[in-house]
Amino acid sequence: LLELTETPYDSVMYFSRDVKEYKAYAPFGQMPLYTDKDLGTFIAQQGAIVRHIARSAGLAGKTPADEAHIDMLFEGAKDIWGKKDLIHEGPDSESPDAKKLKMFLGAAAKLLGDKSYFVYDSPTYADVAMFHVLHSLEEICSLTQTASYVKAVGHTNLVAFVERFRALPPIAAYLRYAQRPQLTASR
Repeated sequence: LLELTETPYDSVMYFSRDVKEYKAYAPFGQMPLYTDKDLGTFIAQQGAIVRHIARSAGLAGKTPADEAHIDMLFEGAKDIWGKKDLIHEGPDSESPDAKKLKMFLGAAAKLLGDKSYFVYDSPTYADVAMFHVLHSLEEICSLTQTASYVKAVGHTNLVAFVERFRALPPIAAYLRYAQRPQLTASR
């Protein structure tokens, strides 16, 4: 979201279990944390942070019905992310969890239809979440030298969505950025 909206930010990451200095700011004692000039404090929990940034940037919806639809899509992206490891089973897997991943992807494909973005003619935070998940699936396939899972299960509109979103200038710039955290084959 911050990249899409070209909002300046500092990203501070802790990679050691021994570093605990952030806990003084963390309401739940864990990362991620976020603050901005309007908050005056830190907030935690990924969903709360995403929705706050989306509201601040005008990407959370224009009506209560749209806000609910966008929230639903965001939660759907999280469901897909929760099943991402199943792409290693391959597109022909019939395990119950693989079927669930295919169901989630099918629902996303149906909700996108032939539109450029899921809700409006421009991205919302739901589009950012869906892009993150679908692009990550594609990156995992690339790292493991397997074919596109999303394409293999027949959702070419989702593949086209990823390509379209990837081409947005701020996203393209971010994806080229050498310091961006990279996925590994096991992620």
